[in-house]
Amino acid sequence: MGTGVWLHAVGNEQQLSKFVERIYATALDPGVWDTLLPDLSRHLHSDVGILYTPYLSTGGADGFGWSVGTDAAAAKAYTEYYGPISTNFHVLKTFPVGAIYTDQMAPDYGVYERSETYNDFFIPEGMEHLLNLVPLRGDHRQVSLSFRRSARRGHYDSDDTAQLRYLAPHISQAFRLGQRLNRIEDDRRALAEALDLSPDGILVLDGSGQLLFMNSRAHEIVAERDGFSLDSEGAPLASVQSESNRMATAIHAVTRGRRDTNRSPGDFLLVSRISLRRPYQVLVTPLARGGMFLDRHAAAILVISDPEMEPRTSEQSLRRHYGLTTTEAKFVAVFVQEASLQATAESLSLTKSSARTYLKRIFAKTEVNSQAALMKLALNGSVILPSR
Repeated sequence: MGTGVWLHAVGNEQQLSKFVERIYATALDPGVWDTLLPDLSRHLHSDVGILYTPYLSTGGADGFGWSVGTDAAAAKAYTEYYGPISTNFHVLKTFPVGAIYTDQMAPDYGVYERSETYNDFFIPEGMEHLLNLVPLRGDHRQVSLSFRRSARRGHYDSDDTAQLRYLAPHISQAFRLGQRLNRIEDDRRALAEALDLSPDGILVLDGSGQLLFMNSRAHEIVAERDGFSLDSEGAPLASVQSESNRMATAIHAVTRGRRDTNRSPGDFLLVSRISLRRPYQVLVTPLARGGMFLDRHAAAILVISDPEMEPRTSEQSLRRHYGLTTTEAKFVAVFVQEASLQATAESLSLTKSSARTYLKRIFAKTEVNSQAALMKLALNGSVILPSR
């Protein structure tokens, strides 16, 4: 009988479809197993349901992840002693992932029935018969989804195994998806921790220009309310309307992917401070599409530098990384501090024409074509050192 015919014959199609939906929900929320495991156990006419991750080397485990029909004492006894010596485990650790296993498939059923685990644990606990799936196996552990019933209920039959076999690929896929999502979340958390080490405020915005993430320094800057803030929807604002408009225009340009052939996307601007201290230096630049933020795509990044913290560009790093001359490296270092070509020229006692000449040479060596792009390059963490 084909699977489709069998499903229709036993009237399980709708019920199993609902199980499939809930199985995939576990990838996002493992807590769904709290209700899913008992329901699956009842559906398969089992007395016990167990989901746990034994070590391949020993068969032991750090308790049961989820279980129904058993207690903490039984879980401790099985994961610490009876599991590692179970004849079933030594078969299951090499059994194909996604395949269904029952105790009747034991290489020698007599050995199974005479084993210490069977007589001293399974019989007293009413777990003589097994229906098992290994949905995922790693280098050191495997996931084991086990259903057990007492001898009174009898062995699992072909209908029981067929139903779990129907669900098996979905269970395996859900565990793989969950594993990938966990890795993404770990990467996102590691990135957030790394960005918190930056002395600059860093904000990540989505395609509509609203906040996805900001590091610790950005939280401090927003809390200071000294010229830079966020509106009720998380969009960046400046206290001076013209500066706020320019920042919004720059954000809109990079989040919508607008660019022309003569200018790199992004902008560098100054945000005046209510305290009259030197203005914040704000770099707006596009961010490559990535998977760190699952619900919305990250589209732009704002880097807010506070000149009152007196960062300085390492001229030695600029010379080493980009082949700049000593004079050119000095020019870039001063440009970062002054934030404009005119102020840089005045600080170095250069004419504006000479300053433009230096800028063109630096553009050629650093392979950028705008002052904003040069500022982005110079503010890279590899060439920024704190003032002593």
